Amino acid sequence: MKFPSISLVALATFVLSPVVVVAQSNVVIKIDGSDVSIPVSTEKSYDSHQDENKKRPLVVSGDGRSVTVEGNTQRALPLVPPMTIKSSTTLDLDVTIGDIQEVQALCVDENTSQSSNRCFVFAHTQALSSTWHKMEPPTAEGETRHYTIPIGHYFWGEDKYNYLAYMQDNDSSDRNAGSMTIANAQFSTGAEFFITKDGVRHYVDTALQTSFDSRQDSWQYGVKVSVDGSAMQIQGNMHRAVPFTTPVSIDINTDMELDFSLEDLRDVHAICFGKTGEFKTERCIVAANTQWWGKYHLNPKTQVGETRHYSIAIGLMYQGTFDYLMFMQDNDTACRSCGDATWANIQLNQVTRPKMKITVNGAVQELDSSTQVSAKSDQDSPLHILEFPDEFSVTMKGNVHKALTISEPFEINKATELDFDFTLVKKEEHHTICMVTDPTNIASYTSGNRCWTVAWTQNVNWDHNIEPQTPEGVTQHYNIPIGLKHPGGQTYYLVFVQDNDANKVTGESTFSNIEFSQRPDLMLDINGVETGVFNHQLSYGSRQDFASNLIEVSDDGKKASMYGNLWKALELPTPVTITDNTVLSFTVDIEELLEFVSICFDEDLSDQKQARCFKLSGTQTTNLGTVIYKGIKQTYEGETKEYMIRLKEFYTGDAFNYIVFQHDNDGAARHDGISHISDISLYEMEPSCLEGATF
Repeated sequence: MKFPSISLVALATFVLSPVVVVAQSNVVIKIDGSDVSIPVSTEKSYDSHQDENKKRPLVVSGDGRSVTVEGNTQRALPLVPPMTIKSSTTLDLDVTIGDIQEVQALCVDENTSQSSNRCFVFAHTQALSSTWHKMEPPTAEGETRHYTIPIGHYFWGEDKYNYLAYMQDNDSSDRNAGSMTIANAQFSTGAEFFITKDGVRHYVDTALQTSFDSRQDSWQYGVKVSVDGSAMQIQGNMHRAVPFTTPVSIDINTDMELDFSLEDLRDVHAICFGKTGEFKTERCIVAANTQWWGKYHLNPKTQVGETRHYSIAIGLMYQGTFDYLMFMQDNDTACRSCGDATWANIQLNQVTRPKMKITVNGAVQELDSSTQVSAKSDQDSPLHILEFPDEFSVTMKGNVHKALTISEPFEINKATELDFDFTLVKKEEHHTICMVTDPTNIASYTSGNRCWTVAWTQNVNWDHNIEPQTPEGVTQHYNIPIGLKHPGGQTYYLVFVQDNDANKVTGESTFSNIEFSQRPDLMLDINGVETGVFNHQLSYGSRQDFASNLIEVSDDGKKASMYGNLWKALELPTPVTITDNTVLSFTVDIEELLEFVSICFDEDLSDQKQARCFKLSGTQTTNLGTVIYKGIKQTYEGETKEYMIRLKEFYTGDAFNYIVFQHDNDGAARHDGISHISDISLYEMEPSCLEGATF
C-alpha cells in the first residue's frame, strides 16, 4: 500500500516582497487551525556561540505571519505550551531566499542547544551531514517556495518541543550578508492510526511511540500514518511500540483481520501486541521474512509487490489486555533505511467458536474449538487453525499438530473401537488421529500406540498405519479396534495431525463422524446366570491368528460372528469349573465353509497340550493336532445346528479361564469363511438316563 505523496517542495515559485514592520511584537503561527502568538521579547539565542548575543533582530511583518532573518542569526522563540508532534503532524510554510548563506533553516527543538536533526534546511552552501533534513528542491536566490513538511516522520513527542528556531548561519567576514523570510508557518496534525474492536475505533498515540528493543531500533525513522488513519507504514529498520489511548483486550473468542502490503522485503516484518514494560516474541505474527524468527508465521507469506488479507484467530494464540501495538521491521544490513511495508485495516472481532460433536458410547459430546492448542510446538504451525465445516467434522489445512480438549473424559480399554469417515484432498507426510490420556502432557501422543494414520507418504515410529490408505479425492470409512493397541486410561485430548515438514502450507484432509464405542460383552448363560465376558480378544495358539481380525459380537451379546481366519480367546470373569455333569450348549450357523470352526474352554492361551477344542465344521479332517472332532457332528455350509456336549467325555477341571473360538482358513483364502455361534450356555445337568450322551 502506498500513501498519498506528501510534498516537500514548492507548490508555486514567485518573488516575494513582504512589507516589513519592525515594531511588531508578536510572531503569529497556526497550530491545528488556531493562531498562536509568540512575543518576540521572549526570544533566545539558538546556540549562543553562533548568534552573536542576538546582535541582529528578527524582522516581523505587521500581521506577525512573516519573519525575516538578516545576516548571521540563530534565534529561538519559545512555544508555550510545548508542542506535541505526532506521526501525522505537518509543517506548511513559504520560504524566500534573498541571498544564500552557509545554512538557512527552520528548526523545531526541545532546547536551544541546536540539534541538526531538528532542522529543515531550505538553502545552503556548506556541506552538511545526513542528520540535517535538506529540503528538495532547495529554494534558490530570489525565489519563494511553499513546503509541506511531514515533520512527524522525522521526530515526535508529547508536550516536548519548546522552541521554534530561525537559523541563518554565516561565518564569513561579512556577517551581515544573507536574507531569508519564512511566512505563513502552520502546524497541522492529521488522523491518528486506529484499529477497530467490534466496530469501535481504538486509537494509538504516535507522539508516544517508543523502542521496544533499543539495541535493534533505528530511532531516526518514524512510523507513518495514512491520511484516514487506517494504515501504518513502516520504512527502515524499526522495533517500534505505539501506545493505545485506551487498552485493548483480546480473549479466546477474538479474531483479527488485517491487510499487509510489502514493497521492500527485509529480515522480519511482524506485528505484535504488548504490555507496559513487557515485550514477548510469542505475541508477534510474522507476515514476511528472509530470516526465521518468532512463533507465529502467516501462510502464505506476502511477496514483494503484493497486498494480502489475513484472517487470524488471534485469541487462540494468546489473550490479555494490551497497552501497545508493536511493529517490527528488522533490517540488520548496512542500509538501515531500507525496508518498506504497510499494515492496514486492522480489526479485532468477537466470534463464536464452533463446537464439534463426537459420539462416545452412544452419547454425543461437544468439543469446543476454542480449546485447540499446539500439541507439539516444534512440529505444529500455530497459525494453521483447525476448521469445522460442519458440527461433525474437523478439517486440517497445511502443517497441523493440534489438540482438542475432550469435554467429558472417557475411558479407553481393550474393547474400545474408533469409527470415522476420512476425506483426503491433498496428501502430505501423514494424516493421523490420536488419543492422549496424560492430562499434563499433550505431547505424549508421540510416545507410541496412541495414534492411527490413514494416509501417508512417510513412515514414523509412533503411529499405526491403517490399510487401505485413503486416496486423494476419496472419502473412506474406518473402524479401528484402538483398544487392542492403545495403553488405555481416561482420554483427555484428541490430537489431529497433518504433517508437512517440506513447505508447511499444503495438505488438506477432514475427519468426520468420529465415534468411540465398546465392543459388546459376549453373553454366556452359566448355570442360569447371564454372564458378560469382557470383549478383549486375545490371540490364541501359535501364530495362527490374524490379530486385526476380530469376532463381531451382536449388540445383545448372544451371537459371535466370525469372518475369515482368526483364533481368539476371551477371558472369563471368573474361572469355570467343568464337572462330570457340565454341559455346553450353543447353536452354529455356517454361512461360508472354511477349513475348520471350533469352540473351546482353556486354562491358558496355548494350544500345545491336551485337547480343549471341538471342531464343529470345515473341510479339513487331517493335521488337526489336538482339535477334537471324532464323535462331534459337523455343520455344513448353509446349515444351522444346535449342540449339547457333555464335557466330561473330553475333559474336566476347575481352572478354565478362557472361552476360545478357532476360525481357521490358511492359504490365499484367509479372508474367506463366515460362521456364527450363538446362545452359548454352560450348566450342570442332573443325572439321567441320557448320561454320557452328546448331541
